[in-house]
Amino acid sequence: MKPIVWNDAGYMHPSGGPFMAGFPAENGYGHEEWNHRPDLVFERNGKPMKIFHTEQLSRPEAVFDGASITLHLYASRGGKQAIMSTARNCEPLLRSSDLEARRAILDEVPLIRDLWEEAWALRRVQELHDDDRHQFRKQWLEMDAPWFPTWLCPVEDFFAWQTPIPVDGRAIKGARFTTRYKTSELLSAEQASRIEELLPYPATAPRSVEADVEVVNARQLDATTKKQLIDARRGQGQFREDLRKLWRGRCAVTGCEVDDVLRASHIKPWRDASDQERLDPRNGLLLSATLDALFDRYLISFEDGGKMLISPAIKAVEFEHLPLNPESQIDVPEGTKKYLTYHRQRFEDRAKNVKS
Repeated sequence: MKPIVWNDAGYMHPSGGPFMAGFPAENGYGHEEWNHRPDLVFERNGKPMKIFHTEQLSRPEAVFDGASITLHLYASRGGKQAIMSTARNCEPLLRSSDLEARRAILDEVPLIRDLWEEAWALRRVQELHDDDRHQFRKQWLEMDAPWFPTWLCPVEDFFAWQTPIPVDGRAIKGARFTTRYKTSELLSAEQASRIEELLPYPATAPRSVEADVEVVNARQLDATTKKQLIDARRGQGQFREDLRKLWRGRCAVTGCEVDDVLRASHIKPWRDASDQERLDPRNGLLLSATLDALFDRYLISFEDGGKMLISPAIKAVEFEHLPLNPESQIDVPEGTKKYLTYHRQRFEDRAKNVKS
């Protein structure tokens, strides 16, 4: 759990909140007030990475050991607290030894160097800096910008909640969460589970199509590649045409040929795939809408030989209504097995949780 400043502008730009202490009170803004901007993204090894900010941690040694980190960023106002965003699979860049890595990111995302103008637009910021615009810009470029990118995570793992999610620390751990920006709290597994229950959708739920399209639009890609990726995410364009050829225009399971009800579904999910895999027709199934929804949520999967697997979360009495046939078989094209293996592992993980 990591406290951040309250922001009334959706964390897209500084909003001039009533800051009581620390850097925000002294300067009139907080670096985390830009956290939800979709264009704070850069590519690393073909994967888009989200940049965001928090102040230091209370126990940095707990997160610099290579562990998988999930951050819940929350703010306090009027005696109440709310989660503003959640980031999974985070990589910290908080150490002094990370300075060069942070500077390299500035070269990848030069926008960060220009954000000072949005802070300067606030009258309170101007007052706190003696109306010296030149000196404020110099401070930003020399100190603020290099400190800005303190965290990275895959774009698909950053969830900017549209509505703040109220959180009661007393119900989670017996006391309010800290309000000091330079502190943090490490949750137990049980406490973390209680937080997850508050989120508007499960961690395994896919991001919306349009959220992913927004991310693609924010990336520095040539127009052709950008269009191909957006079409593929929407199940349209060349990706859909390639799937229609591969599956002969029929649902892989039922043989349905009604094009309007067929969905071009990725096997290895969009959030986990590289751009090449996102456009690879062998990473796709042509499925009717109901089967596509079940497959997307790991409620069905397929063996390498093509036999359908059905999650224990679906009761046998529902098979007829969906419809599902445990004896269903698909013809697996060459090159598709590696993607099915990836999907099946997550299907099996979810099935184990259902059984337990």
